[in-house]
Amino acid sequence: MTGRPHIAQMVENTRKRLFWPALLSAYGPMLAWIAAFGVLALVGVIDRMPSRMIAISAIVFHIGWVLLLIRGLRVWKRPTTQDARKLVDQLDESQPATTLIDRPIRPTSPAADLWAAHQARVRDQAAHLSSPSLFKQVQSADPLALRFVAPALVLAAGIHAGPSATQRLLAGIDPDFGAIVGADKLTAQAWVAPPGYTNRAPFILEDGARNAAPDGSELTIRVDARSAPTLIVVEGDDTTRRKLKKGEDGAYEARLTLEDSLTAELHLWGRRAHYELSSMGDTPPIVSFTEAPSRDDRDRAAFGWSVLDDYGVARLELTLSPTPRSGQPAEQTDSIPIDLPSVEPREAEGHAALDLTRHKWAGLEVDARLRAVDAAGQEGFSEVTTFTLPSRLFLKPLAKAAAEVRFEVLRESDDYGALTETLVEIADGEVVRKIEGSRLDVAPAGVRRASLMLDGLTWEPETYFDDMALYMGFRQAHAQLNSARSKADADRVDNLLWSVALRAEYGDYASAAEELERARQALERALRDGAPEDEVKRLMEAFRQAVQNYLKAQFAEAMRRGDVTSADQQPGGDSQSVGDDDLQRMLKAMEELAETGATEQARQLLADMTDMLERMQTFQMNPNGEGGEPMSGPMADALRELGEELLKQRELNDDTRRTQQQGEAGKDDIEDLADRQQALRDQQGAGLPGLGDPQSGQGEEEQDGANTGEGSPSGPGQENQPPEAQGDGNSTAEGEGDGVGGSQRYRNRMAEARAAQERAAQALRDGDLETAQQEQQRATQALGEAATDLAQTADQMNKIANGGDPESGERNQSDPLGRPNGNGDAGNGDDVHIPEQRERQRARDILNELRRRASERNLTDDELDYLQRLLDRF
Repeated sequence: MTGRPHIAQMVENTRKRLFWPALLSAYGPMLAWIAAFGVLALVGVIDRMPSRMIAISAIVFHIGWVLLLIRGLRVWKRPTTQDARKLVDQLDESQPATTLIDRPIRPTSPAADLWAAHQARVRDQAAHLSSPSLFKQVQSADPLALRFVAPALVLAAGIHAGPSATQRLLAGIDPDFGAIVGADKLTAQAWVAPPGYTNRAPFILEDGARNAAPDGSELTIRVDARSAPTLIVVEGDDTTRRKLKKGEDGAYEARLTLEDSLTAELHLWGRRAHYELSSMGDTPPIVSFTEAPSRDDRDRAAFGWSVLDDYGVARLELTLSPTPRSGQPAEQTDSIPIDLPSVEPREAEGHAALDLTRHKWAGLEVDARLRAVDAAGQEGFSEVTTFTLPSRLFLKPLAKAAAEVRFEVLRESDDYGALTETLVEIADGEVVRKIEGSRLDVAPAGVRRASLMLDGLTWEPETYFDDMALYMGFRQAHAQLNSARSKADADRVDNLLWSVALRAEYGDYASAAEELERARQALERALRDGAPEDEVKRLMEAFRQAVQNYLKAQFAEAMRRGDVTSADQQPGGDSQSVGDDDLQRMLKAMEELAETGATEQARQLLADMTDMLERMQTFQMNPNGEGGEPMSGPMADALRELGEELLKQRELNDDTRRTQQQGEAGKDDIEDLADRQQALRDQQGAGLPGLGDPQSGQGEEEQDGANTGEGSPSGPGQENQPPEAQGDGNSTAEGEGDGVGGSQRYRNRMAEARAAQERAAQALRDGDLETAQQEQQRATQALGEAATDLAQTADQMNKIANGGDPESGERNQSDPLGRPNGNGDAGNGDDVHIPEQRERQRARDILNELRRRASERNLTDDELDYLQRLLDRF
């Protein structure tokens, strides 16, 4: 390309090249400012500055580049073609760029030809011209060569920063500007307190972390700041903003209840904290019958149940509703609470035996189902099962009548009608007063029938009532029905008529039994709920007193019926003394178990004790367990003296245990215990009639039988024979004497007791109190089993003496105190281990450590669940 086009192209290229020097001249300072700040940020200078200085430096940086940008905008001037021609003209004296575009003013003048020749010469020269240099322009725009230095420094600083380069740049460019006013000093704490029924420990929320909590949990956010921050809460589609208020302690606090998943943010010159909390589901309890309801041998509604809940069951009930066949309105329902084995168990199962004989639907067919409620109020129901509610059988006419009247009132579903007023006038027609009509006239049919029945029952009381207390009870019930204003008022005769029915059937014994049951229920609730030790002791004392009253009433009722006389009591005349040692020992054991936190074992011991009382057949009244005359002769003496032996052994057990617990017993005290133990051991052979030496198989009575020529019932081949197969069957004194030692099992138990007593005495002489206690316990158990065997032998002999069959009827299942001998369904507490002092202290230490560990906040769910299971065992 030559001539004019070449020059034109050169001018255009020069114009384009002038753009960069012009840009560098306008915006170079701004770019240098940015590069310098970037280098400082990348090398970490800014990171090492206080947060407030970082914010100030960022502000200075931003202000600086904005000002320099404004300067650049003002200075910036886009290069023109004229600027480019000037540079091209400087390449040659002929100024080729200008010469080639100039035109003569008068193209026809002589000078025009000269100008054309000049242009031709310039075009020839222009073909050899190169593009002009822009060094001077660049040097003028960047005299310090920052266009090279700045990128090199930035590159080196970036290599130095490594992976944190971006973070450092962002921290320098966009720092916490709130630090200028102290917002960076804000400290926020957030924690979640789950509902108490979940048994979950509170936990801390970390900023930015995601957590989950049960519904109803309380989220607490506590902030220490110079000014009030703003809390933004996003819950579902709802967003709320609020300023936190300062509390009395100078801190800002907010509390939120978790109902759905939420996000909470704290803002003060920017976002300061961010919390995300999702909701955990709470499923309703699952409850079911494991055994269908049925009547047990004590007229109780017995059934098995199981419950399951993710956080624990707060309440369990048996819900009843009458079936159409019962004749009662189907819409009626009633709920009976069922005791849970512990406070709000997550999973539990058990067997309930409820005395519902007092219920208004007793004897009717009902639909039953279980209802479980958790602490959140959610309900779970079992399947419906139909059964007939057990009722109490009353045999005496007045008792049956009281029960019928009571059912008439309670089963009436209608309410009273409206009362009317009657105007009473005098002769001149002036109204003097108003009186109400008869309340019984507006009473429902069932109440009216009950009132009529009570009228009939109480006619001529001197003829039909031996116990005037029953008559007064019926008349009081009649008066209450006549004065009742509503069905609720009429239903208040329930307690009165029930007491009348029990008194008519059982006498004062029924009231004592009710008092005993109330005391038992209170004590069981205290053990189940972990009541304070003082409360447990108070309830144990009330239970002990109720037991004494129960035994007195039982004996008094037996005397009233003529079953026993006052002469049949034990020496001292205290009928309640029967079983006192057992009761004291078992109550003491319960107290010690409760102290160590073993409430389950304490409740089991209470159940054994209650069952023993329910089964008790007062030994003073009828030692042989039959309805005949009390036993006399060697057998009765043996039973009585064996009972005294057992009592002394248990007293010695208690003394040994107290001596060990005190830990300060002297040598004389321990020797005294050893002598007492040896004396009890020797008494078996010398003091008890018919016992003799258990190892020899011959007692004094057996020797007497041999001298008279009678066959020995313990002879070869006869030791396991029933009593009627041993000897001639005559009910002589010698025959009774033979029967005393006639049971081989009885002999074995006495041998075991004698050996255990011997070992206990030797352990006491050696000062080994712990071993002595163990051997004494074995001796006590063997003596108790021997007493049971002896009582069974006595029962069989009594049947033979009365001409009966010893094999007929139900065999004895209990000892003289009514406790099962091994075939029953309850114990006497001997199978419950009573911890020693060291074991109790160790148990307390373990329990305290478990509680401490469970209160730690950094536990995982698995660890917390494991610790909770361990605590449940205590």
